Amino acid sequence: MMTAAEKKRLSLQKRRTIAIVAVVHLIVLLVISLVFVLDYVNTHTFEDKADGTVYYIRHKNGEYGLYDTDRKTLLPKDSEYGYYETHAHTLVSLDPETGEVLKTIYVDNGLVGSEVLDVQDQILMFPKLEREQVRSLEVHGYNGESSFTFARYNANTLKADDNGNFAIVGSILTEYDQEKFSALYVAASYTISSQKIKEPIKDANGAFSEYGLVPERRVDDEGNEYDYVPAYYILTEKTGKQHKVIIGDALVTGGGYYAQYVELNGSVETPRDAVYVMGTHLSSSLLAPIKDFVTPRLTYPLSMNSYFDVENFQIFERVGDTLDYKQMIGFSYVDIGERENTINANVAYRFEEGDSPASTLEGFIPAATNIVSCLDEIYDPRFVGIHRFMVSDADMVEAGFWKPVTDGDGNPKLDANGKPEYDIVADYMITFYYNPLDDDGNELDTILQTIMISGPNENGNYYAYSTVSSKVTMDDGTVEYLPTLDYDMIVEIEAYGMRFLEWDAYDWVESNYFNLNIAFCESIKIESGSYWADFKLDNSLSDQSAGIASNRLSVSATDSLGNQANTFALLTVNAKYQKTWVISETAIKVYDTVTGTEQEYTSIHYEFNCVGSQVQVDTVGIECLNGDKIYVEADTIIIAKADGTEERIVRYQTQIFRHFYQTLAYSSIVDSYPLDSWTDAEREALLSDSNMILKMTVKNTEGKTTVYRFYSIPGSSRKAFMTIDGNGEFYVTASRLDKIVNDAQRFFRLEPIDGTDKT
Repeated sequence: MMTAAEKKRLSLQKRRTIAIVAVVHLIVLLVISLVFVLDYVNTHTFEDKADGTVYYIRHKNGEYGLYDTDRKTLLPKDSEYGYYETHAHTLVSLDPETGEVLKTIYVDNGLVGSEVLDVQDQILMFPKLEREQVRSLEVHGYNGESSFTFARYNANTLKADDNGNFAIVGSILTEYDQEKFSALYVAASYTISSQKIKEPIKDANGAFSEYGLVPERRVDDEGNEYDYVPAYYILTEKTGKQHKVIIGDALVTGGGYYAQYVELNGSVETPRDAVYVMGTHLSSSLLAPIKDFVTPRLTYPLSMNSYFDVENFQIFERVGDTLDYKQMIGFSYVDIGERENTINANVAYRFEEGDSPASTLEGFIPAATNIVSCLDEIYDPRFVGIHRFMVSDADMVEAGFWKPVTDGDGNPKLDANGKPEYDIVADYMITFYYNPLDDDGNELDTILQTIMISGPNENGNYYAYSTVSSKVTMDDGTVEYLPTLDYDMIVEIEAYGMRFLEWDAYDWVESNYFNLNIAFCESIKIESGSYWADFKLDNSLSDQSAGIASNRLSVSATDSLGNQANTFALLTVNAKYQKTWVISETAIKVYDTVTGTEQEYTSIHYEFNCVGSQVQVDTVGIECLNGDKIYVEADTIIIAKADGTEERIVRYQTQIFRHFYQTLAYSSIVDSYPLDSWTDAEREALLSDSNMILKMTVKNTEGKTTVYRFYSIPGSSRKAFMTIDGNGEFYVTASRLDKIVNDAQRFFRLEPIDGTDKT
């Protein structure tokens, strides 16, 4: 139980705590009151005479500011000049230490001259012009940069015509973005002013230099002086009446640009004594460079249905710092009508002659997928945008396409007209012939397209510049291609879209170098060291007996080991009971000799032969008219002759040969093996007969002979250098060459062959 002394002590402590809390509350109330009093004492009002709105100048956070009618919201303030902007767009400058109003700029809503109000009571410098009323629009950027003109031209005569469509003067065939041009035209013809400055400030000369509307000497951020010239545009009506608008500095609040209207009467200019504020949209229209309006173009318009149909498409690469170029690749499209029903029916392209084994790839199969991928990037480039438009000589030099020609003293060399001469130094050149189509899909005269391409720029992308040359018949009857069109632009293309420039020969060929259909092969001879094997193919029976599904190929083969083979293709038997039996390596068909209709025989059934294929057999025996009896087994056909002798035919040997043929077809190039760094002596030693591992000579049914050669590469037991008819710089695996020889010998030994095996 608590004693009386303890109760007294607790009561005293409680009274002291209450007293302390009361004092703290009193102090807080005094501070709040003091803040309120200070805020009230240091708050002034500002009345905007434009609309009568009262704003508050409050001292807060150590300085004075202009606050909205709620006393809480600070009005927008320009960070560069310190102007506050009211709801009526009045600009107010305050002294942050005293709260004194230093400067006030009011908007003027009075109408003068050609000014009109739009439906929303906004001031237009002159009445809105419909597009049909306008003849031309001339635009000049700040300091004279990016000047351009859109005017009406006749599309057929290419001459000025008030009834024509708008085109870019100086490059009237250049395509441009219609939506962006519409925005440009609207900005120029529909001059909505969000503000008209009341009592604008004039300099000592009575000009509006305060707003950047007159030329003057200025200093940039780095302290360098320069001559400033405001931007302007001139809109000309079809009647000849002109409207000029000067565009000055951006508003300090970032809400638009100062502008001034100039009355034009012939050569006499009369600036209107008024300053307007036009919107921020000017930055993407009247203040944008011409290249922002132009549609990027790399080639003459190609059709999606025919862009792949090119002739003599060539890519050249500059050789070091010289003026010489080496061909990287050359190919042409082969029209389907030209290759239909030929050996190369499925080969859409052919390689053109080049200036090195790597670029001369005749005999190799063009990689159609990669070629079409390359042409697709030409047809539909991955544009970053236009780097330069209306290109100057300096632009061509800056982009890396040209280099000035100099004399022995390093001075520029001039031509007969006194103009500097230039050498072409583009990193890459692309040329090709193409037949453009008219609107009805008919082919026009062939054009020659030439494209200059730079090396990667600082962004890893590429610059490109192209020209079009048209066919011209000279007085002596010869045909030349003379430049007739360029797009007057340097375009920038994403690096990924130009990746084919980095391809080597391997990327342009099918890796399976032996691609001849067996039906078009007449002979194959392989030679390796002292061993050789010669195969003669006979497809003469392939078009007979349409009821037999398999190809009737027979092979006559010999080799250096004394082996000889004549494979089975087809056996036709005149049997008893007016039956004709047709036996192939896999099937048996029976026909009525008189009617030719196919018959069914219950004695025919299926078995697997020794190479794993399911084939039809008849072991009951076929009785022939001549007294022979034939037994068709899975692997062998046995002919028991009437004189008591017996003949055996290996039924599956043609199938073994087909598997050997697969060994050739599955053989592939591993990669490129360029010899650029090899000396002439090293190349001669590499390509000598004594260094040859394997030689394969193939003749097709059209009489063309192709020779494949494979050489041992010094210091590498796994790689073998290969050529086709002496062309190409590639390597294959040496073990695959061993397999080709081993499989040839397996054929004669009647051993199974798997073309996909490694040995």
